[in-house]
Amino acid sequence: MSVELPSGLNDSRVTANNNHQIKLLIVDDDEIIRSTQEDFFHLNGINAHAVCTGEEALTKCSKENFDVILTDMKMPGMTGVELLKNLKERNTTAEIIILTGYGTVKTAIEAIRAGAFSFLLKPTELSELLLEIEKAANTSLLKQELFVLKHSEAQTDP
Repeated sequence: MSVELPSGLNDSRVTANNNHQIKLLIVDDDEIIRSTQEDFFHLNGINAHAVCTGEEALTKCSKENFDVILTDMKMPGMTGVELLKNLKERNTTAEIIILTGYGTVKTAIEAIRAGAFSFLLKPTELSELLLEIEKAANTSLLKQELFVLKHSEAQTDP
C-alpha cells in the first residue's frame, strides 16, 4: 500500500541534510523587484522561479512543487492573502512569506491567521529575506518528513 502525499509533497525532496536545494517561487507584479530577487536567490544557491500574478502562481504550483513561496501583498487580480488561502486549501506543503509595502497590523494578523510563515514589510534587505526563506524551507522540509513518518507508521501498525 502506498502513501497518498498531499499536494506539494514529493518524498524524493524530503531530506534534512544540507544538500537540499531550496525551491522558491517569487510572486510580484513589479518586474524590477521580481528579477532582482530571482537573480539574488540564484546567486545564493536557491532554485528560484518568478511569476507576476497570483493566478500564474497557482498554475505553476499545480505543475511544480516549491518549498517556499514569496509573494507580494498587493497585485492585480489576487492579493497575497488570497493566494495564501487558495494554496492552503490545496494542502500545499510550501511555506508562504508575504512581503508588502502597504502593511497594517490588521493585514499582518489576517495573513498569519491564514497560515503565512511570516509577514514582512518592504523594503527588506535581501540578506534578511534570504535568512527568512531558509527558515521557512527548513520548516517545510520538517513538515514533509513528519507527514511521511506518520503515514509510514500508520501503514506498519497491525
